[in-house]
Amino acid sequence: MQPGAVKTVDKIIELSSTKNATEALALYRDFYAKEGDELQAILRSARRSGLDFYSSLVQSAVRIGRPEMVEELLDDMTNALIERTLSFYESMMKVLAGKKYYRQALDVYKRMEREGFKASPVTLSCLINFSAELGDLDSAIAFFEELSATSKPSIRAYMVALRVYSKRQDWPNSIDIVRRMQQGSIPVDSLILNTVLATGVAAGKTECAEELLQEMVRDNCDIVDVISCNTILKGYAHQKVADKALKMLDDLLARGIKANGITFNTVMDAAVRGSQIEEAWKVFERMRAAGVRSDKYTCTILMKALHEKSTPKQLSNLVEMIQAALPQCDASLVNSLLHGILQVSARLNNTALLMQTLNQMQTHRIVPTSADYQLMIQTLAGQCDSKNCSIIWRRLLVPVGNASPKEQQSPTAAAVSVFSTVVDNLVQKDHVEAVMCAFESLVATAPFVDHKGSTSSQKGSDNGVPLLLQQCRTALIQAASRKQHTSPAFKRLLELASEQGMPLES
Repeated sequence: MQPGAVKTVDKIIELSSTKNATEALALYRDFYAKEGDELQAILRSARRSGLDFYSSLVQSAVRIGRPEMVEELLDDMTNALIERTLSFYESMMKVLAGKKYYRQALDVYKRMEREGFKASPVTLSCLINFSAELGDLDSAIAFFEELSATSKPSIRAYMVALRVYSKRQDWPNSIDIVRRMQQGSIPVDSLILNTVLATGVAAGKTECAEELLQEMVRDNCDIVDVISCNTILKGYAHQKVADKALKMLDDLLARGIKANGITFNTVMDAAVRGSQIEEAWKVFERMRAAGVRSDKYTCTILMKALHEKSTPKQLSNLVEMIQAALPQCDASLVNSLLHGILQVSARLNNTALLMQTLNQMQTHRIVPTSADYQLMIQTLAGQCDSKNCSIIWRRLLVPVGNASPKEQQSPTAAAVSVFSTVVDNLVQKDHVEAVMCAFESLVATAPFVDHKGSTSSQKGSDNGVPLLLQQCRTALIQAASRKQHTSPAFKRLLELASEQGMPLES
């Protein structure tokens, strides 16, 4: 034994206790390299327990984020013939788990098991959690079954097992755990119930999950809460089962459960998905009557409920909701909501709403896409609304404020593309008046537009007609020519154009 070895042991323990972990471990490494063979004798001379000595070193290694050193320290203990105990191993796992070193904690368990030790129920409960945290679901369940075979699992152990089955969408084993808890007189609380219900819904067993819910309503109604009901409603919404969702809303309100925004939104969603549009609006009215505020989700759901027969009141309610929700929405959702309203207003031929939405897009610096412009021009031209068509053309040709087009295309080129698409669509429908409205409103708006989209002197070589109008006139003639053999109206249009020297250009 080297002189001073006892003092070195004392110094290592002192450094560990004062949290100078790095120094303690460095000193230990040098000490063990020299005195490893005599370690037991040195510890006896220092009147130090080998278990305490190594416990302090393990804690130091974990404290400085070196969990891999734990295996090395345990090897040193083995080589020095220092006996390990079950409580020592369990304390090592606890130290590692405290810093979320679950993999290393499981390695300690495997070593402990090889040495013939059996984990206590408390340790098995911890091992279930370690495995689940690492995503080793098979091991988590194996530990749970081992625990169940020897003792009554804790509620926490049951909960971890349920979370594992939830990740696997394993409804049969989830419901089996509930039955085992009931048989063992272990109380099932709201958290456990809701976890199992969510598993059932995710596994496509919504009806079975509702049966469990109804059972709890009869036998243990205190644990049934609004989350329980919302979970089942979500399942019915995904399955497009509107009737059951609507009935469930009636039932939960009758039982005095206070429905929240998620409840009403989910039932509305189920109704819309199940093509029961009027029921969706009735649920919205019940939501308002209950004093529950609508939100961005309400807007997106009811937007899908709008159709040609939607009432002015429904449309007004939706617009009002969206206006209220916009300040709480991120830029992406604002974009989505306004584009949705734009499409709805076009589908319903609601000019006022269409123009209002365009102004809202400008306020929020949302640049309409080419598809948006096509939709707006085609809708307004279909109503022969030259005034608003001209406004749309101007927005396209002369961008307002600091907005910049998303597409790498000049306003003039974009206008030609939009016009060509609109005319093709209208010609196919034999809408001669709409075609002329689209063209004449463009003529009135952009007689002097250069390739950058700003007003300037006349451009082009065809009698002073701007290149934009030349190209659009050509697109109109080509579209009409393709239709002249089946449409007398377009045939006459071409004849008049030829007879009068193509007055469309003036």
